[in-house]
Amino acid sequence: MGDLAGHTKSLVAELKKIKYNAPVSWEMLLIGETTVFLPILHHTLLLYSQDIANEILKKGYRLYSCTDQRFIESVFKLARREFQQKPVLTVEQFLRKGFAEHKIIFLLNIIRYCRTWESKLKPVSKKSNNTMKKKNFNQNTARHSQRNMNASVQSENHLRKKEALRLKILEKSRLKKDIATNNNVKIDHVNNNNNNVESFENNNKKYYDEENNQNNLEHQIDQLKNLFVMNINQINESITTFANAINTRLSNLENRVGNLEAKSIP
Repeated sequence: MGDLAGHTKSLVAELKKIKYNAPVSWEMLLIGETTVFLPILHHTLLLYSQDIANEILKKGYRLYSCTDQRFIESVFKLARREFQQKPVLTVEQFLRKGFAEHKIIFLLNIIRYCRTWESKLKPVSKKSNNTMKKKNFNQNTARHSQRNMNASVQSENHLRKKEALRLKILEKSRLKKDIATNNNVKIDHVNNNNNNVESFENNNKKYYDEENNQNNLEHQIDQLKNLFVMNINQINESITTFANAINTRLSNLENRVGNLEAKSIP
């Protein structure tokens, strides 16, 4: 404490490291104007690193679309729980003008921790993405190969049945020609062959009916899978709502604790 100029110089260096390019009113910052600190906190926690923003969202901290007071309450909670940093100021004091050096020190700690956090998350994120891409590629390749194999088998079976049907028809035609040229060929023999051809045609029709039934069954299975996914999503939404309610209660409790701490500060 007591080195406002030195801490301000450190803040200038840290802002360059997190690529904060927005204009900063240093005169307002040096008198502890809160409106100067809020955009820097927002950039550090939500815009500087997508990995950090995702982690904050996963842990249930609400930093988007909220009032300044709710935002600072969530930042203080994040600092205590994740950064092991106990703010010297209360939420109300941080939102008031003044306490410039305390606010700058708090901001410096947040920026430095986020830079360290980002370096830890980045390799894990890359490795996770590469593993997921490889897994998806293998799964897609396996499914593609299986579909090609099934299509090949079905096509081969279809050609065999079609060729057998063609041979039966040729046999039928040949038998009819023999009857016309040879009176000693019996009519009932031809009828039997006709029945065989018709039976084969009926079996062929039955085969296609079974194939259609199988396709219908696969469609029903896909519908059941989609329904299951919808139910899981609804359960996740319910869990998120419940978690938000718990966080709200915890926030209220922390406000009370913060008020008690403010009263205890001389």
